[in-house]
Amino acid sequence: MSTPSTPDDTARVDAQRELTQLREQISQAQEQLARLQAEIAQTQGRFGASGTLLAVNQQLVLAALRAQIDAEDGARSVQEATLSARQRALADHQSRYAQLSEANEHLVLAAIGAQELQAAAEQAQQRQTELLALVAHELRHPLAPIRNAAAILGRIPEQPLVLGRIQAIIERQVKHMARLVSDLLDSTRVATGKLRIERQRIDLVGILAEVLEACRPAMDARVQEFTGPELPASLAMDGDPGRLAQVFSNLLDNASKYTPHGGQIRLSVDLVDAWVVIAVSDSGIGITAEALPRVFEPFVQDLHATVFNGVGLGLGLTVVRELVEAHGGTVSASSPGAGLGSRFVVTLPMAGSGGE
Repeated sequence: MSTPSTPDDTARVDAQRELTQLREQISQAQEQLARLQAEIAQTQGRFGASGTLLAVNQQLVLAALRAQIDAEDGARSVQEATLSARQRALADHQSRYAQLSEANEHLVLAAIGAQELQAAAEQAQQRQTELLALVAHELRHPLAPIRNAAAILGRIPEQPLVLGRIQAIIERQVKHMARLVSDLLDSTRVATGKLRIERQRIDLVGILAEVLEACRPAMDARVQEFTGPELPASLAMDGDPGRLAQVFSNLLDNASKYTPHGGQIRLSVDLVDAWVVIAVSDSGIGITAEALPRVFEPFVQDLHATVFNGVGLGLGLTVVRELVEAHGGTVSASSPGAGLGSRFVVTLPMAGSGGE
């Protein structure tokens, strides 16, 4: 007869069964682990040689890459060297071209300068030739009246009226020759820097009065109308009285010489601050626009002025400019044109103005 089972027996059976199942699972896990370890070992064995091959292959690839890089670097270096050589050659070519261009420019400038110098020398030679001819003509011109007067003196009895006219001819021509020689000497002194000014305290009013007295006969002979200023009591300045008289005599003589009969001549004197401004104007033949800028240069004479009155060497105004500037002043010329008169303005410093 069987014994009935208790709850404890049932629990014990269940525990043994679970323990058996757990042991089986452990055994299966151990078998799987063993197989896995074996596969790992086989895999490691197979990949041991392959790793070496891979390492060698990697080294070969790296070596090939290095060789390629080195080749590219070499090619690049050759290209850079070639480019650098080309750049140096180009720079050298440009430098030589610039030097040749500069040398050529200097040659052209030198050639132009030589041509200009040659032209200036030829012009100077031409002017010198013309000057010599003019001087010879001007110095010979007064000799004929003097010679004729001397011949008459030897043939006529003493007649006061005739002798007086002959004396006037001789004095006039001698004065003309003396002025020509004086202008030549003054122009030479100007060129050599030997023009002397003997300064002293002077009264310009007195000098102008003397000059007007000396110039009026020529104006009256040409029936020219002269308008003079109302001069102040005195105009004190430091200067050379003889040279200043020469300046204003030249300007007034020129105004009369180049103004037709019946023309007008005007002299004005104005005070502007510490300066005295003396202007000589006329209604004469005027100055052309071409000649005006060079009117104070030596031996320069306007063509229509030479035709109107061929007396003189063209030195008077040059001497005037040098004398005025030597006194610390200025002189200028203006003219509307041929046939429209001219105006010369002299500006001089008064005494103590500091203009010297």
